[in-house]
Amino acid sequence: MRDELENWALQLDDYILKAAFVSGLDAVAAVSANGTISVHNANSGELLNKMVAVESGAIAAAISPDGAEVLVTGQDGTVKVVGTADLSLVFTDKVK
Repeated sequence: MRDELENWALQLDDYILKAAFVSGLDAVAAVSANGTISVHNANSGELLNKMVAVESGAIAAAISPDGAEVLVTGQDGTVKVVGTADLSLVFTDKVK
């Protein structure tokens, strides 16, 4: 797949905290500082899915080694884990 990639760039609403390839989807997942998670086709850059994970804005993000899940922490203490395949909520909590 990567040998055939065309050049493209992600243009998000805010600066990118974390981005990684999602191995099973031929996609790229990205988390921006405004708390948005977006998933893009790795070959074309086309937006496949997008959601606001934390309303307060993200302060940190991590993506699992296989790209299947994204962890986002919000400025309000919210912690969320989201599956990249369909942006389904896997876990949520709020630190007090």
